Amino acid sequence: MRSLITLLLSVCLLIGRHGSAVGQDTRSTTAPPKCGDRLLQAGETCTQCAADCTAQACKPGKERAAFSVEFTPPPAPDVSTAVFRIGYRTDLLSLPGSGTDTSVQTRLTTPEHAVMAFNDLDYALRIVAARTPSLPEGLLVTIDFDRCDGARAPTAADVSCAVEACAASTGPIDGCRCQVTAVAH
Repeated sequence: MRSLITLLLSVCLLIGRHGSAVGQDTRSTTAPPKCGDRLLQAGETCTQCAADCTAQACKPGKERAAFSVEFTPPPAPDVSTAVFRIGYRTDLLSLPGSGTDTSVQTRLTTPEHAVMAFNDLDYALRIVAARTPSLPEGLLVTIDFDRCDGARAPTAADVSCAVEACAASTGPIDGCRCQVTAVAH
């Protein structure tokens, strides 16, 4: 367990120090990212696209929208730790609270197969996931957002997923991917 915690902290320091996407798969199945469209997407940073990192006005309504995040590791080596950034349009979706608040964590459903840490940045959710010997392919997390009152219904195109870092026991690796899908309530 101590080595898993050390690995998690190392990955977090790597992200904080470099701010780049180690192991990020830049392939996209949707339109290319557009800086300033209020959605921080793979390949974008807050330095380049400050408007995408600014929370928009949203009065949480009574309705919710759920989205699942699926993880696909490369064929080899086994991925033991990954850092994900789930961007969301804050004029359509909201999470109660901020940072690592319990109110944020109650909106996240995760399979029992990994140790996870969450941080809501108010425009994106950062997730650090780890498991030894490896993170399994498939469902990583389901996020239950509040819908903004009076806003149009959000779709999977209003939520993005980027792999910020991906590591095996031997160090950083490439080829990790993630995908967002809308979940029917």
